[in-house]
Amino acid sequence: MMLLYFSDETGDPGAGQGSSVHFGVCLLRVEPMEARRLAEAMQQVRRDLGLKPSHEFKWSRNRPATRLAALYACSQLSFAYRVRLWTKSSARLFGVRGKELEVELIRSCLRDFGPPWLPAKLVVDGLANRERAARIRKGLASSLDPHGRPCIQTVRLQDSASSDHLQLADLIAGWSATQILADAVARDIRQALSLRGTCLPWP
Repeated sequence: MMLLYFSDETGDPGAGQGSSVHFGVCLLRVEPMEARRLAEAMQQVRRDLGLKPSHEFKWSRNRPATRLAALYACSQLSFAYRVRLWTKSSARLFGVRGKELEVELIRSCLRDFGPPWLPAKLVVDGLANRERAARIRKGLASSLDPHGRPCIQTVRLQDSASSDHLQLADLIAGWSATQILADAVARDIRQALSLRGTCLPWP
């Protein structure tokens, strides 16, 4: 049995004209027993909203009511997350490539979680790419468990369209970046989600 981590990004790592205001990574941690319940909750939201079973929850593509419904449903279940968010106007970085920055943000989230008590698998949003998977695995090799072994035993890339857990990571990343100021029609969503995670500035 393996502890499951799911990672998705928000924004882009560029610092030039036309780049996003933020760049961040959400790392979602799910215990194996809870993974199925989260997927069932996402499917129930699709049914409740009259969406197709294949509907993909994406912060940038869904209406506010749709993404908030998914966040509310999942906030009732057991999961944890960390988000590291780089606000480019307040902390510009030079000479750091996007590929390196992604790994650094994931590593920062892992450090905040602390060493896992189970062997862990990381699933990252993206098309299958052995080079990228190897780069992430190598970049995380210094994050060790209590026995001195790398925390992450396996790294796999997967298209978020086929993973409810990656879609949840996407929603939380988008929610963290915007603080859902325009979408927060109810006060308690921020509190409900924050009980299980944090969004901290980076660096």
